[in-house]
Amino acid sequence: PTAFFPLASGVAAAIDIGCTYLLVPSMGIEGAAWAKVVAYVASVVTIAIPLSRIYPIRYDVVRVATAVGVAGAIYAAVLTLPSDDTTQIIARTLAVPVYVALLVLLRVVAMSTIRSLMPSRR
Repeated sequence: PTAFFPLASGVAAAIDIGCTYLLVPSMGIEGAAWAKVVAYVASVVTIAIPLSRIYPIRYDVVRVATAVGVAGAIYAAVLTLPSDDTTQIIARTLAVPVYVALLVLLRVVAMSTIRSLMPSRR
């Protein structure tokens, strides 16, 4: 299975360079960030496809899609808010707790899982 890591790294590097070349002139530093995201996704896909044949894992596709959809909706909501610093700081700060709350409300994640991640009080 580790034989796929060099291939995934090479694919990610090539895609990162290509996307950086295409996106940075028009988007600046955000283009570089998006190039890195695309490269990481390509790396994961390059590893995941062959490894899924070796180590099959059954994912709950509905829960995964819900989590991704909620994240996308929150991201889109933050983008639609006014771009002044105060509004954006508040919105981005609240985005994570709102995301966690929605995952619990939609039963994607159990509350007991959230509690298990909290530091224990001694």
